[in-house]
Amino acid sequence: TDQSVDLILAEATFPPQSCGDRACLILAVALGPNGSLYLVVGGFAALDIRQFDPPFIDGMLPTRSAEGYGMLRVANDGTLYTIDEFQNRVLIFDGDGSQPSDLVPDRVLGQADFVATECHRGGLPAADTLCDPAGLALADDGTLYIADSESRILVFNDIANKPTGAAADDVI
Repeated sequence: TDQSVDLILAEATFPPQSCGDRACLILAVALGPNGSLYLVVGGFAALDIRQFDPPFIDGMLPTRSAEGYGMLRVANDGTLYTIDEFQNRVLIFDGDGSQPSDLVPDRVLGQADFVATECHRGGLPAADTLCDPAGLALADDGTLYIADSESRILVFNDIANKPTGAAADDVI
């Protein structure tokens, strides 16, 4: 099998020498509708989400980056959904039709606002709370599924129209 590297993003050499002041580990990857590549890069105590826009060239730096996010999915309209596990929430970066307009979250699920971070908002499990979200899936019909550490799957129908802090339509 071919063991050669065809393209290196954000590093001049392979294997990568560093990722700023922390080790480089690619933890998640997603492809946007316009061909943008989103990577969650992490190590030690921090995670970064990095967006690379085509055309891809060796050693290119990310188009945009933000700190502190985990697993991600990109919707057909460019909206980015990402787990923020240690803050017990899912962050939503609304798209502009082709890619997220920025890497500043627009909405949050699992918490009432962007400030709160407690597991189940400091209370019992409910349809509008999360505790250590571990996975998410996005269906073609716009339904978002979020799994958390309470062995629950929260189902959000028509996620594009859900406001910050919205309750799930179903909990499995």
